[in-house]
Amino acid sequence: MAVNNLLFSILTEDIPFDEILRTRNVFRNMIEKLFSDNYIEKEDLKFFATRNRSGFIAMDMGEKQPDYREEVWGPPKAICFDGAEEPTKALSGFCKKAGIDIGEAEFHDKGGKPYAFFNKSIKGERSVDILSRHLPELISRLPYKKKMNFDGKQNYIRPIRRVLYILGDQVIPLKIFDVCSSNTTLTAHFSREIKIDKAGDFIGQMEGNGVLVELYKRKDLIRKQLSALSGNGMNIELEDDKLTYLAFLNENPRVLAGSFPENFLDLPAEIIDQTLWKHQKCVTLTKDNKVTNSYITVVEEGCDLEKVEANYSDVMLSRLYDARFFFNNDLKHKPDQMQKKLEHVVYFNDWGTLARASEYLAIIGEHLARKLDLDPKIIRDAAHYSKIDLVSEIISEKTYTDLQGIMAGYYLKEAGFAKGICAAVSQQYLPAGENSALPETIEGAILSLSNKILLMAVSHFLNLPVTGSKDIYGVRRAALGFYKVLSEFNIHIDISALLNRIDFLNEMQKNQVYSFIVERIRAFESEVHGISREIIDAAAYSPEPDLLMLKKKIYSLEKFSKNPAFSDTKITLKRVLNILEKGKTFEFQEDFLIEDAEKQLFDEFLLFKEKVEGAGADFDRIWSAILDLKPEIDNFFDKVMVNVEDEKIKNNRKGLLALIGDMLLKIANFKIIS
Repeated sequence: MAVNNLLFSILTEDIPFDEILRTRNVFRNMIEKLFSDNYIEKEDLKFFATRNRSGFIAMDMGEKQPDYREEVWGPPKAICFDGAEEPTKALSGFCKKAGIDIGEAEFHDKGGKPYAFFNKSIKGERSVDILSRHLPELISRLPYKKKMNFDGKQNYIRPIRRVLYILGDQVIPLKIFDVCSSNTTLTAHFSREIKIDKAGDFIGQMEGNGVLVELYKRKDLIRKQLSALSGNGMNIELEDDKLTYLAFLNENPRVLAGSFPENFLDLPAEIIDQTLWKHQKCVTLTKDNKVTNSYITVVEEGCDLEKVEANYSDVMLSRLYDARFFFNNDLKHKPDQMQKKLEHVVYFNDWGTLARASEYLAIIGEHLARKLDLDPKIIRDAAHYSKIDLVSEIISEKTYTDLQGIMAGYYLKEAGFAKGICAAVSQQYLPAGENSALPETIEGAILSLSNKILLMAVSHFLNLPVTGSKDIYGVRRAALGFYKVLSEFNIHIDISALLNRIDFLNEMQKNQVYSFIVERIRAFESEVHGISREIIDAAAYSPEPDLLMLKKKIYSLEKFSKNPAFSDTKITLKRVLNILEKGKTFEFQEDFLIEDAEKQLFDEFLLFKEKVEGAGADFDRIWSAILDLKPEIDNFFDKVMVNVEDEKIKNNRKGLLALIGDMLLKIANFKIIS
């Protein structure tokens, strides 16, 4: 079978980085599915993306899809013929659709009834024809947040300038919006036109003209250039998210090093970092874990480096002067003055102000501090002043909104507050995201927990939406962060007692907050650590106020479920749990026990109960006790009839099983584990 390389690429004006990140994996998945669904063979699919161009190369693509057979199902046989056994319109319509004569129709069983059927042979199409039919629609469906109309013809994120669609060395006709395919594209910044000779030569030809279309090559080039700058003790390693951003920003990256006046180093390091990155995409360098006045950025190869550096310096100096002005103005105000202003700033409409929020943070934080044998005054003071930066000039600037909490810590430090208080305030929002750092101090952990539980409490009190894109306040993120902080610091607390400190919640809302946290634990442990959701649901069936105890039970039950004896044990336990009837209770009296097997089961249950209550959090001992109980349960079911005519005896036997079932449900609901 003849094979060829196929190139598809669209050239656009600059697409924002976050939009590229959002859609590149979607594009990859769409293309892979398109090939898979249509049985199009290929050796490999190479994808590429920059700020201006995206596409793929199908290496050694099959000329045509293989011939295949397709099952075509029609109406039930009962309506395919009339009373005289003549074909009806239903059958003739099916045959017309399938492209066959009525005599060729078959009838196969489906769901216990015969249906019209035909195994249709379909001749494979040319691969490129299939792709040509689907690519324009696929491109139009890419989930960019904000598309725009250009000249009334393009409804896309940015104007499309060129489309490459080449099979081997032949241009294949294709139109994406109003742009027709060709074999020409443009270099970086659209400075020159390039003619692509063959699809398989695209990457090499682009590199020869100063465009690295493959992301990993751009990142490797940046790393290599950074390495060449080392040797002076500077830390020049880039975080991967920033490296990726800079690699997308430039198609032929060149590292540019520069500096700013040393006198700006009296500003907090976080302000310097944010100023340089948010405005210029420059990264400050550190030495001996201290920020320096040196920076690096990445620009396009071939630009006037002196001119670029001069322009960067002008903008950088202006922004740093602004930052210093804001910061110094904030330092003129005492923390108590700033805290007083919180009385006029709303935390949530229909709930209250930031001053009220600070009061509840203090209540929650003190409760936690006492449980952990810490000085409650440190937490109380940290909570009281934790929101002062929300009325500062720095945080009011969009550039520095990510520094909430951090700046409050600086203001308290400048005012002479204790180190523990400043650290707690600085760390109060951690973790701030999926890969965010966790608090470093126990005081920071307590204030972080207080912030997160308060946010969850207020959102449930106000009945705010907390699912999907409607979770604009990050309540789900707060619940997961709450769990992560508990786990990191091994904090065992009674969350029910903690919620009781939040007096504006009613009992139903407290239960909703608890269930909400458990649901986030369920999602996290299943998606990240691969724990079966059934195992999690079974372990969480009986509310466990200590979330770390719940975590331990989940992992222990997961391990127990892999025990060779678990499968049979689970069946036995389900037989017990099936006896329980919702809303119905059975009284049990030992005097009503008649058969030896039921007496033995009761004795074993008492021993089982003693073992479980004495095991505490040692779940291995609990599973062992269940395994010991199983033979007596099996013996009971083998030798004792539960549903006898004597109502007292019958209900007493159900009562015995109910005792066992209730005890099991306090451990886990084995009934829901399939």
